[in-house]
Amino acid sequence: MSNRNPKGHLTGSKITSSHTTLIEAAMPVVRAAESHRGVTKIGLGLIKVIGNGVNAIKISVEGPGCLLAKVRGRSAIQEIRIYVSPGTDLDELSDTLTQALTS
Repeated sequence: MSNRNPKGHLTGSKITSSHTTLIEAAMPVVRAAESHRGVTKIGLGLIKVIGNGVNAIKISVEGPGCLLAKVRGRSAIQEIRIYVSPGTDLDELSDTLTQALTS
């Protein structure tokens, strides 16, 4: 699991990129991805401030072995790329990530 740093920042063996800040809504999604056996790497994307709204997630297949999760928080959206090992069930992983946000 990841080390806890200042609020909203994560580090760990699966977290990559120089950008380690997460919006609050993305925290449970990334934690679920970290604990999933098929996930090999998580790339945290930039945060875009938008108008107020409700938490939501859109997940799409970006390429072989990569899911793109767009996580919307109350006032920001963040893209997260989740890389998986061959043979990983992407539908099951998508369901796990969606449940992590909604529970």
